[in-house]
Amino acid sequence: MNFYLDTDTNLFAVGKYMVDHGFKVGGYKKGDDNPKATQADAEEIFKNRKDLTKDLNIKAKNKDGVETEIPTLPVRFVTTADHDVIAVDNAKSPTKVVGLNPGSASAIVGFDTPEGQKTININFTVFTSDLRFGELKVGVTNPPVSVNANEIDGRYIWDSKLLQSLRVNDSDKNGFINSVNKQGVNSEALTPFLGTFGITIKLTDITYKPGTKEADKDTFYMTDNYKLVFKPKSGDYSFDKVNLQSFKIAITGPDDKTISIIFNLK
Repeated sequence: MNFYLDTDTNLFAVGKYMVDHGFKVGGYKKGDDNPKATQADAEEIFKNRKDLTKDLNIKAKNKDGVETEIPTLPVRFVTTADHDVIAVDNAKSPTKVVGLNPGSASAIVGFDTPEGQKTININFTVFTSDLRFGELKVGVTNPPVSVNANEIDGRYIWDSKLLQSLRVNDSDKNGFINSVNKQGVNSEALTPFLGTFGITIKLTDITYKPGTKEADKDTFYMTDNYKLVFKPKSGDYSFDKVNLQSFKIAITGPDDKTISIIFNLK
């Protein structure tokens, strides 16, 4: 069994960004024109801005490289000599990591397995960004998309069955990406910064089978956290039992350019 850390190792320097925008814990040293984020800043982020941090999860693949279902393997420690670059939420049994200041950090991650404790070596890269919009992209390359009626409800719009991914590149071409992999693991590096980048997302052009009365229409909408809710009036997700036919997801950037993807039910 080969174990690996299932988290993004290319991290945005959340700590540095917060410090540069006046959110430094403990104040600034006199004459410091380029202040760094510290462990105290990390504690503040873990306490009040968990949406800007990343989960630490251990996954496994078999000898053929195939993802293998395993019980949750708790991370027991993360050691690094580069405490200015990354931080974890707890010294013992950490669950989250955050980028503090730009740079690279080598780390040893220790975790429990049924065969005893194991370790893996990880390299983290932390980058800075002024969060100026550069480019908007989605994973779908050949719209419109045909989607099974029973594969819509409860999925994020960037799910592999829908947009496949949602990405904004900043002006320095750093990528902030939302995606859900085939194992259903959701990753949202972009969501906390959608407003800062000036991105709007709308669910539009919803169509139903001709002749469907308003009171008989399937329930269909997008939540505030960009999940789709789809509840057929019939209670049956078979294509011939639903009356929802198609919908469009439209994403607009601050340059007023819109990416619109149509989804047809099948």
